[in-house]
Amino acid sequence: IPELPPSLKGLSLRNNQLTGGVAALGGLTDLAALDLSNNGFDGPLPDWSAWPSLQDMELTRNFFAGVIPAVNGLHQLRTLYLDSNLLSGSIPSLDGLDNLQYVALSFNQLSGPVPDISALPLLQWFFVGDNHLTGSVGEPPDSLWAGTLCSNRLAATPSARWDSISISARAIACGAGPDGDVRAIATMSFW
Repeated sequence: IPELPPSLKGLSLRNNQLTGGVAALGGLTDLAALDLSNNGFDGPLPDWSAWPSLQDMELTRNFFAGVIPAVNGLHQLRTLYLDSNLLSGSIPSLDGLDNLQYVALSFNQLSGPVPDISALPLLQWFFVGDNHLTGSVGEPPDSLWAGTLCSNRLAATPSARWDSISISARAIACGAGPDGDVRAIATMSFW
């Protein structure tokens, strides 16, 4: 990725067969939307602590490896799509992300507990299936209508509310949608 102006607000490089690391993105202090999905990017995830305005992040289907950096300072974050990478470690706390609506972390190598999402008032999607998550799972928020916990190593059966969420999204709950995308009907906007 070439040097970009620090005032850039949105960047979409989706479906371009790009490879390499993304450290050059660290200087984009006004970044609100980032879509690097369906490329061959690798290495660690970018340091998004310098992106306080970040709202939409889609880094799906790459080869990013390592841990997911803390997201609790990204108070405007609405979408967090990191599915289908090589990410490991635990899912960071999502506490205080009151604008968060869509989370897709499936098809990685994440371990540890499923974070508490009960206090996320706008969360609609929560896909964390096909990882190595352990422990028990808390109640989902009332706003959640699609998600999956399947293909993990959870110690306890989640509440009946999780069953109704997984059944309502059966086409995408325990695997990919018809086009291979676990978020087949989600949308994002860029500016």
